[in-house]
Amino acid sequence: MKRVRKYLRRFQNARKQNTTRHRRAGMVLLALFPLFAVLITECNQAQHLGDFIDFVVQRPGILAFDVLLVSLFFWGFTLLVRRGWISVFLTAGTLYAFSCVEFFKCSTSGTHFLLSDLVMTANASDIAKFAYIKITWPLALCLLAVLLYFGAVFWLNPKIGGRWYVSAGVGAVMLGLFVGFFFMSGVNTAILRTFGVDVETSYNTFKTNEKFAHNQMIANVVENAVSKAPGKKERAGDYETYDVQPQDVSSYKQSAGDFVRPNVIMIMNESFADFRIFEQLGISDEVYQNFDRIGSEGYKGTTVVPTFGGFTVKTEFELNFGLPMRGLKDEPTPQKLLKDREQDTFAYFYKDLGYETSYIHPFSATFYGRNQTYSRFGYDNLVFEGDFTVPTYDYNAYIDDDVVYTQIERMLREQDKPAYIYTTTMQNHQPYKFPETGMTELEYYLSEVQHSDQALGRFIESIKKLDEPTIVFFVGDHFPFFSAEDDLYESLGISSENCAKLYQQSYLVWANYDADLNVIPQKPISAFYIPYVLADVIHAPLDPVRSAVLGLMQTTPVYSYNASQPVPENQYLNMLTYDIVEGDQRLTATPRHRETEQKEKTQQETDDDDS
Repeated sequence: MKRVRKYLRRFQNARKQNTTRHRRAGMVLLALFPLFAVLITECNQAQHLGDFIDFVVQRPGILAFDVLLVSLFFWGFTLLVRRGWISVFLTAGTLYAFSCVEFFKCSTSGTHFLLSDLVMTANASDIAKFAYIKITWPLALCLLAVLLYFGAVFWLNPKIGGRWYVSAGVGAVMLGLFVGFFFMSGVNTAILRTFGVDVETSYNTFKTNEKFAHNQMIANVVENAVSKAPGKKERAGDYETYDVQPQDVSSYKQSAGDFVRPNVIMIMNESFADFRIFEQLGISDEVYQNFDRIGSEGYKGTTVVPTFGGFTVKTEFELNFGLPMRGLKDEPTPQKLLKDREQDTFAYFYKDLGYETSYIHPFSATFYGRNQTYSRFGYDNLVFEGDFTVPTYDYNAYIDDDVVYTQIERMLREQDKPAYIYTTTMQNHQPYKFPETGMTELEYYLSEVQHSDQALGRFIESIKKLDEPTIVFFVGDHFPFFSAEDDLYESLGISSENCAKLYQQSYLVWANYDADLNVIPQKPISAFYIPYVLADVIHAPLDPVRSAVLGLMQTTPVYSYNASQPVPENQYLNMLTYDIVEGDQRLTATPRHRETEQKEKTQQETDDDDS
């Protein structure tokens, strides 16, 4: 032990001497570090030398922007701490970690790293289940380069001389400029354009990927972060001055009929999609035989969902709230925008009608913070992977769809009230790349879909035997993403110009009683209209606001950025969405924040009595 301490003292003394003996070499390393950090970050996430060289040679303006921005942070922090190795460790470590996340995320889901992803770090173990993690030579070599650079700086031990308050003041100014850049709306966009960064808004995955290929990671993360603020301010300003016009809430006459309060089951099946739309793939009808049969017994239609390949919560948001993601400018995780209050969802709508409401998701309760957020959605019961009251088992990586359906059947048998049950399944979630199976990713995926199809068929047969009126809605949340190595969509000729078909999902509505399925529109509709359609099918009483939205379906059946044809902005839908999610709920007929206030008041009175 004494020998170790002796060597450590010698090492530290040598480092102290290096500060002055090799001062010039140390400062050169610090000066070159921002360029090194940018190059190693972009090389690590690109993984292909050709793509990396193409970026450096053809887009020097973006490279210069990246270096300048990293320089602001790096030198600002260095001047504050006055120790070069600390700044190198922090900056290089952070950028290398971000580039690894970008590589693994894009390889797995086809989406790119955003600063908003940092809120998901608490669910890192859950996310790892989705990821296809493979250590590549570029990952290892880039890590080695980072370690060698850090080792050289640590050994040479360059320090910032002069008076501490001068360097601290300059450092604080530089960090202030770095942070301020993200909040200078308009100015930051102009700066990005000057350096050649693509700042055009993109609302579909394929356009986003083309944009990323141009900007690469650092500029893409920065552009995405600064582009959100103006839109949010604009929406808030529009909302403050918005006045509902008569045509916005024009009356909608419901179909006449008795409301028998049937059980309502909404099934959003993970990644379930009908690949028979691509005839060249030659997909057998056997894969979807129960899906087709149920559609022939009930109704089979087409809905436009707000996402592709991931971000399940977008489709889940539209189906829970009956509001368009377009009204939130296609926010990646809409739930994080919700105020901490009771939410005006369709679960509450059914709860007010005397239903017992349940949400089932056979995965982690904390993923996307569902256990906290959805407790304000009006659900009486939240059932996550550890809450099932029936035996659970997996099919491949996740809980079998059959388990979810068995849980629903048990709840229907045990509940005294009519049931409203919403479920988001997990069985078909990526990854699909398992070379040891001898199957392509598409073949592996279709084997899971066929298993889902069989489970759905068994479930419907059991509902036929139920002596309670029950209506079932079934849809996939989005088409799946396959790894870049599989390249399926590119081989099918899909690009940002013709990808609208990948946002169109077939859906089913089926009932074990004589439900009025004729009111369901024959043309494609946005997913957020589905809850209104189901309410109309069962002749549930609708308030003026919900009637107005249902009426809008006649003139604006698809309100999405991913429609096959451009759709003009609808101010009423935009403002209603903002009102319920971020506003004061003055436009909705059932302002749920009053219930939140009442609950808090009751709790305060209870606390006062106890004290």
